[in-house]
Amino acid sequence: MSIAEADAARRMGSTMTPVLKIEVDVFSGRPNPVLELGGGEARHLQHLLEQKRQPLNDFEAADQLGFRGFIIRLEGTGREAYRVNGAIVQIDGKAFLDPNSDTQNFILSILPKDTRAMLVPLLNIH
Repeated sequence: MSIAEADAARRMGSTMTPVLKIEVDVFSGRPNPVLELGGGEARHLQHLLEQKRQPLNDFEAADQLGFRGFIIRLEGTGREAYRVNGAIVQIDGKAFLDPNSDTQNFILSILPKDTRAMLVPLLNIH
């Protein structure tokens, strides 16, 4: 673990507000939209990500074009910490069930309007 990763991990477990980067994994061949999150929204997302969940032992991520979920990174690490797609939350390559899609729904609620509008037809949301 690098110094930056250790520092970010320490902050996630401390009372300091984390800074999270949410990448909308949707494009192939051009940069994906990225949202930086801090303050109460970051704390709420962190809380959602840390919920106890049922593991999905036989889950295999689909290799697909189009929307592949949200990649959430801790500030300063650059590495993928979480991936959220619908009712699936992946942590370090392991998949867990988020039965009500609470994590994805929260992310959708804080996205800029233009980014959310781009995802509406892909996710069948209103």
